[in-house]
Amino acid sequence: MISRRQFGALSAGLLLPRRLLAAADGEQQLLFIFCAGGWDQTAVFAPLFDSSSVDMEPEAVSASAGGITFVDHEDRPAVRSFFEDWGPQTCLINGFEVRAISHEQCTRLLMTGSSGAESDDWAVLAAGNAGPDLLMPHVVVSGPAFSSQYSSKVVRIGASGQLPGLIDGSALQRSEQPVDPMGAQTQSLVDAFMRERAASLSAVAGRGKEQRYAESLSTVLQQAESLSGYADQLQVEINEQTDMLDQLEVALGCLQEGLTRTAMIQYDGIWGVGWDTHSDNWYQSLHFEELFGYLSRLMTELESRTAADGRQMSEAVTVVVLSEMGRSPQLNNWGGRHHWTYTSAMLLGAGIAGGQVIGGYDPYAIGQSVRLSDGVVSDSGTPLVSGHLGATLLALAGIDPGDLTGGLDPITAALR
Repeated sequence: MISRRQFGALSAGLLLPRRLLAAADGEQQLLFIFCAGGWDQTAVFAPLFDSSSVDMEPEAVSASAGGITFVDHEDRPAVRSFFEDWGPQTCLINGFEVRAISHEQCTRLLMTGSSGAESDDWAVLAAGNAGPDLLMPHVVVSGPAFSSQYSSKVVRIGASGQLPGLIDGSALQRSEQPVDPMGAQTQSLVDAFMRERAASLSAVAGRGKEQRYAESLSTVLQQAESLSGYADQLQVEINEQTDMLDQLEVALGCLQEGLTRTAMIQYDGIWGVGWDTHSDNWYQSLHFEELFGYLSRLMTELESRTAADGRQMSEAVTVVVLSEMGRSPQLNNWGGRHHWTYTSAMLLGAGIAGGQVIGGYDPYAIGQSVRLSDGVVSDSGTPLVSGHLGATLLALAGIDPGDLTGGLDPITAALR
């Protein structure tokens, strides 16, 4: 699998200039891959072959590799290969509930643990609590982001690559109004004037609002100058033809150079048709086959790269793969599956106690209670909800979940 823009070149540092401002050394980074629409947990994660209440795929079988028990099928060799190669670095969490059935509500619950509009999602919280010098604390290449307290930490690339145009000024040329861009010499004079103006304001500013304005102006000018060297490397246009590797180039580059603590990518499945398979459920197989091929390539890239703080990227980045809902255990009349409140997620790489499956589904595809300390299914355990996943990610990022998850505890069994 080869990227159109030579995905592997990033590992040699060819696509990005040297780091200008970096995350604090040793901070855990998170890369989210969001599968929008609701994936079918019975296609990979839930081998419920002994249940008469679940329509399992014909010719599928239960298999184990790398400590992970999964659903195997000859049409999905990439899934099998992934667990054979990367199972020891993978923790599969089965059977947590998102407690809704609409896509929008489920996505918010999955990412924030709350249905309220005033919540920051897990990625935004981690970015908001990162080192102060990050140029793009949470970069959204594509996909959802929910922010309130830390909205200023979220940077979107834009569906048509608007961010690079805003950085280098070329966005003005796409305006409906005619624009005559400044020449290089004039632009240099304007930049010098703005820097001098900011310095003058800082020198005479009193305390309070005036001082905060002067400091903010200086910071913004410094960040804009720093980001200007990265505009070309942030170029990506998101549509149904966009290769996921092109998105990963941007996200991994930002993480590798220490510009970003968290990143979000949305994967819409093969040909961009999405995971919401109310009919033609066989698309799920195609989606998973392609997804796991990408994940194998991603893990290989992380193994081959060095992060800005000198660590191997596989020791710096945790990959979080998730979907906002699962799909009903039985097929409908159109050969598809409807929405289901129980789903699964995968945690890969740094900080993860891999080679294990935490939780599970009962014969009706309902999530089972789990002991958070060891991940074992138990009647005396805890029914998992999305907030437990969020608490786990926050703990991984060195943040006390506390009130951020309504008092829910992390799944400590998932953490190394």
